Amino acid sequence: MGHDHEVHSIQSSNEPSGSCRRYGLVEWGRSADYDAGEKFFSFTTMLAEGELARGRLAVAARLERTERPEEERLSDPFRTQRPSSDFSVLGRTRWDMASLRLSATWSSSAAALRPFVEIGRQHVTDLDTPSAFVSRDFYGSNTLWSYSAGMTISAGTIHRRTGAYGAAVRNVH
Repeated sequence: MGHDHEVHSIQSSNEPSGSCRRYGLVEWGRSADYDAGEKFFSFTTMLAEGELARGRLAVAARLERTERPEEERLSDPFRTQRPSSDFSVLGRTRWDMASLRLSATWSSSAAALRPFVEIGRQHVTDLDTPSAFVSRDFYGSNTLWSYSAGMTISAGTIHRRTGAYGAAVRNVH
């Protein structure tokens, strides 16, 4: 058994110049499983996200399409056996996800508060039939909606992250 995996990404960030800040990331990848040099499974993924901020307000969007292997579930239906003993893929699903987020920032020299609201839509397509995982049976629908509200609270020195996997570098004002 063999496995290959590749990820490519492009990230762009515009530090504040005037009152407008921009951030963007596009990422795509592919992984495949091989046995004796023959490709058995291949999965692709694509992600695009961005944020535009002006003054205290920001709007962000994220689009993702990813193919995922489906395997036999354990007694907890959200878990699969790890490590797998062999090619245990029993189906594939494609997840198309989109989200929109609105936020505001209030800051002082000691801390920053960033309340947000977010709406998300996920659509699942079963790519192989029959499949061990049938999204409509598991979730009750192929389309799922999520709504979130919360607040990010930052205090002290903000650590600049290393790497760029889906992580925007932000200045706290």
